[in-house]
Amino acid sequence: MYDDCAARALDFVEGLDDCHDHDQVAHSVERILAEFGFEHFVITGLPNPNDRLDQVLLIRRLPAGWFEHYARHNYMYLDPVFRNCRATTSPFDWGEAPYDPETEPGAIEVMQRATDFGMARGFSVPIHGPEGCEACFSMSGRNPDLTGRTKPAVHMIAMYAFERARQVGRRPAKPPSNPLTQREQEVLTWAALGKSSRDTAEIMQITERTALAHAVNATHKLGAANRTQAVVRAMQSKFIRV
Repeated sequence: MYDDCAARALDFVEGLDDCHDHDQVAHSVERILAEFGFEHFVITGLPNPNDRLDQVLLIRRLPAGWFEHYARHNYMYLDPVFRNCRATTSPFDWGEAPYDPETEPGAIEVMQRATDFGMARGFSVPIHGPEGCEACFSMSGRNPDLTGRTKPAVHMIAMYAFERARQVGRRPAKPPSNPLTQREQEVLTWAALGKSSRDTAEIMQITERTALAHAVNATHKLGAANRTQAVVRAMQSKFIRV
């Protein structure tokens, strides 16, 4: 039996099938993130040096005036959160984004101004593909729920929302055939329900090493960077159901 946070995340995942444009995705994301105390979010690609930030944005629901202030002051070159999205594959609290306060006054300014705009605390999920980090989902609020119990659910919400936001602008394509074996589907299904590799091995009556091998194979077949992203892509393509 998975906990309430996981249940809410899975309900959100299923509901995104009914979202067919960015506004619908944004509305669904706003609603679910509010349940965890988040008030604002942005889904954006990571710009190349010659790109403007608005060229790679997918969806933004930010405090009034923040994006304009951020762009006008070139904060993306100073922002420790933005920088850390490129440097790590793991989701992180904004307070975990490293910078040196003695040599990086610009980083201090970015974080202080974010607080002034009502974004005192935040959580970011780097989105990685086969070629490295390609996007970031950042969410924030005055006092969001950032406990160890809620973070895995919010992580899945972010990954799945990004995939849906990226897909809704594309032309419909022929549904892909399922490349996963039955065992790989089972391993990802149990992962979607919050089970560890050890738990999955016991349930499937296989060794933990075999369970890990199935997860690695499935991740590779789906072009994912990690098991969480593999679960998201498998559910998005309806290769697994929970």
